[in-house]
Amino acid sequence: FVAVGSIEALKTEGFLISEKDNVIVVSNTDNTLSALNLLCTHKSCALEWEKDSQNLVCPCHDSKFAIDGKVLNGPADQPLSKYEVKEEEGQILVKIG
Repeated sequence: FVAVGSIEALKTEGFLISEKDNVIVVSNTDNTLSALNLLCTHKSCALEWEKDSQNLVCPCHDSKFAIDGKVLNGPADQPLSKYEVKEEEGQILVKIG
C-alpha cells in the first residue's frame, strides 16, 4: 500500500491524485472510495478529473471514463484498472500492482 494523501484533503477536495503512482482516489456519493489508474487505456495520457460530471477525461483524444473505470466514450476501449483502497491513521492508502 502507498499513501496518496490525507483523509482531510480527500474530504476537502473530493479526490486525491498521485502522479508519481498514476492513481486517483475519489470519494463517491455513497461514502465509499474508488481508486483507479490515472492513465488512459488508449495511449496512456494522464486523465483529468471532472468534478461536476464525476468522470475522468483524457485531454489527448477525449476518451471518458466513469468512476467505476468503465469506458463512457472512446477511442479507449478498455476500462481503467481498479485498486484496493483503505483509510488508516488519517491517510488514504492504495494497493498498487
